[in-house]
Amino acid sequence: MLTMLLRGPRRSADPTRTYYCLQGSWSLFHSLAFALTLLYEVQVVGLTPLQLVLVGTLLEVTASSVRSPPASWRTCTHAGSPS
Repeated sequence: MLTMLLRGPRRSADPTRTYYCLQGSWSLFHSLAFALTLLYEVQVVGLTPLQLVLVGTLLEVTASSVRSPPASWRTCTHAGSPS
């Protein structure tokens, strides 16, 4: 059994099937992480519904501001240069 695993696959993987498997497992992982985060915030931290909405809004604003592209190449190089 171990020698079969060390030899590698006998045929190449189908790219379409691999893509769908990876995307599906990533989606499942993301959904599970989101649900567990909400459970933690409600049960352990004890947030009210209004606080949950405010925390979610703050997280989305933070994520969208981090993902926004820089205005120019100069801004990008300036942000990455050591001071």
